[in-house]
Amino acid sequence: MLKTFVAGGGRLVDSSPMYGRAEGAVGELASELALLPSLFLATKVWVSGRQAGVEQMQASLRLLRTSASI
Repeated sequence: MLKTFVAGGGRLVDSSPMYGRAEGAVGELASELALLPSLFLATKVWVSGRQAGVEQMQASLRLLRTSASI
């Protein structure tokens, strides 16, 4: 499904830590299909406080398997 999405011109994948395993599933699938360079990945921060926010963003980046940094 993700491969068809990208082949059809799709680029933006929006996720969130609040969507259960979504970030991990997207990261795993995009990595396996070598689609990460073709995608613009977006997520959300659902915690309060700077440090908690940074930690959640780092966890999201790991799960999405992106080389982006904060």
